[in-house]
Amino acid sequence: MAQTFTLIPRREGATTVLQLCHGYGQPFLDVARQTVSLFAGTRIVVTTVYLTGGADPLVADANGGDEVIFLEFSSRQIRGLKRGAIAAVTEICGQRDIHFAIAHRYKPLFVASHVPGLFVVGVHHAFGDYERYMRRWYVNRRRENLALLAVSDAVRDDVRASLSKWPHPSIRTLYNRVDVDALQAALLSREQAREQLGLADDSFVFSNVGRLHPDKDQKTLIAAFATVADQLEKAQLLIIGSGRLQQELQRQIDQLGLQDRVRLTGPIPEVARLFRAFDAFI
Repeated sequence: MAQTFTLIPRREGATTVLQLCHGYGQPFLDVARQTVSLFAGTRIVVTTVYLTGGADPLVADANGGDEVIFLEFSSRQIRGLKRGAIAAVTEICGQRDIHFAIAHRYKPLFVASHVPGLFVVGVHHAFGDYERYMRRWYVNRRRENLALLAVSDAVRDDVRASLSKWPHPSIRTLYNRVDVDALQAALLSREQAREQLGLADDSFVFSNVGRLHPDKDQKTLIAAFATVADQLEKAQLLIIGSGRLQQELQRQIDQLGLQDRVRLTGPIPEVARLFRAFDAFI
């Protein structure tokens, strides 16, 4: 059952934009927050809808915006034709007179583009979103009501190469936003950050933060660290994040005998606060 969190009471005469997200696992909670920040100081109300993930007031607060709705579908429920999700999002848009949506990743794009009268900006965060023929066929059919953004020029070029019928201006880059002042203000000291991470003061720490995914290629990073580990006796490698490669990467670490030198920490909330703990960031 959907749960709604109202963060800011609706303003008279405001226009509502829908932000549709697959889920709020990192980095996508921060991505949603970044999108909300684009509309700060305007007459635009942002309603963020998460297709999956349990309702969580802390997530809603971190997301920001005016309203956050958790539809609480399972991953299985948004496979295939996604009829339940389409019906729920259509109802939300009708209740709020929404005509414009920002959809992160392909499945939310698919759902949003089924809502009658809704113009959708699809945001792509990874390579290969249009390797499947049916996805290319679908967005080509919906082209008049779609525009596409990518979070890097490389992802943009990958999408353009897959969708050769699209004019290039319809597929553009919008980089992820970083609030430098806010990040710097939140940083812990080197000593505090190392204590929180259990790192010795005299160790030299290489770090990596990201999904444990082939796109991020931590496998090569671990192999590279293995080649210099004997020369850098006090060096450590910290890999922060979660993903489908976790077990495979741990096996690689064990096979290389690096259990005491390379650590998979899993995800760490607000990890940017700890960056002063690191000597080198990869």
